Amino acid sequence: MKSDLLKYKHYFIAIAALLVGLYITDPLWISYNELTQTKVLNSVRASKLSSLLTQQTQLQQQLEHAKKLSENITPYMFNQTTESDFKLKAQQKVEQSLKLAKCNLERVEWQGKVQLTPSLEQWLLTIRFNGAPLCLVTATKAIELLKPTVRFKEYTYNGRSFTGNPTDNINADVDLIMWNNTQTSPEQKEQE
Repeated sequence: MKSDLLKYKHYFIAIAALLVGLYITDPLWISYNELTQTKVLNSVRASKLSSLLTQQTQLQQQLEHAKKLSENITPYMFNQTTESDFKLKAQQKVEQSLKLAKCNLERVEWQGKVQLTPSLEQWLLTIRFNGAPLCLVTATKAIELLKPTVRFKEYTYNGRSFTGNPTDNINADVDLIMWNNTQTSPEQKEQE
């Protein structure tokens, strides 16, 4: 029996070498590669963090500047935390402008919103009104001067026949854009 084992000794050595390679060397090599990759990633993270720490004062100055800029534009936006409050305030402002211009409001329709940032929304409002030519001019001017800002996106004026008479009736279809800041600060709430 021992002579038979000696006869196949070189096969046993090859099998043992394969088993050592498969179950010991290969997992160690894979672990070594993973540790090397982790080391490289950690060094990249460390260099990024050190560059951010060296730029900390510059980043803080930029943040303060951005905060001041956002405070400057706050009066030009609606500052309502809920959709219903925003729609009510915005619609009241537009309706008041039309009423002061002596226009007849026929239809108000909210077209939806676009989320610009997590706290900033852009809304589209379609209105239809009619009145004398002076009413249209006065209403357009009043809407352009509203604060918070309301901007015209698209408008169409039409009438059956316009003879130049100041009592002629002209229809207007207008798409208005307005912005709402849903994240209001305590100072903004006190102003309302």
